[in-house]
Amino acid sequence: MIAVGTKLGRYEIRSKIGKGGMGEVYLAHDTQLDRTVALKILSAEIARDQQRLYRFLQEDVVMMSNFK
Repeated sequence: MIAVGTKLGRYEIRSKIGKGGMGEVYLAHDTQLDRTVALKILSAEIARDQQRLYRFLQEDVVMMSNFK
């Protein structure tokens, strides 16, 4: 688990909001754009597996296409 207040690049962790098969999801603040975001942090196991990493990236593409 990532501690509240931890900074990951431009993101500051506010709270953990979930956990799934690929990793953990955190509520965070984007300090550059001054907005609230959700960050999915992949488990090390997923990050090392090329097929699973590809599926994660595809999920991101699909999700972002819904915001256009």
